[in-house]
Amino acid sequence: NNNSNNNIKINIKLEKLKEGLYFTYGLNNKNGIDFFRAVECFEQAISLGSISARVYLARLYNYGLGVYPSATKANELCYEAINHGLISKNNKKLDLLNNEEEEEE
Repeated sequence: NNNSNNNIKINIKLEKLKEGLYFTYGLNNKNGIDFFRAVECFEQAISLGSISARVYLARLYNYGLGVYPSATKANELCYEAINHGLISKNNKKLDLLNNEEEEEE
């Protein structure tokens, strides 16, 4: 039963991450990219424990897409991702913000 609950949580987290990516790249919206909705999805995915969503949300903060631009917030999210083990601490923050592929969670 506990494994079942964990699987449900993981599936919801992945769906929110995927939904955020769809909105970020305009794949889920006839009117184009909806960065505001992407921010909401990534925040929900983070609240469910997604590490990758922190990186995608950091990029939105870095470029001011759907949120007020904030290098400070982008840095915080990148360091959270690093501290949660997404990438090695030797990688540069700028690389993390610009790289299109991260290691899997």
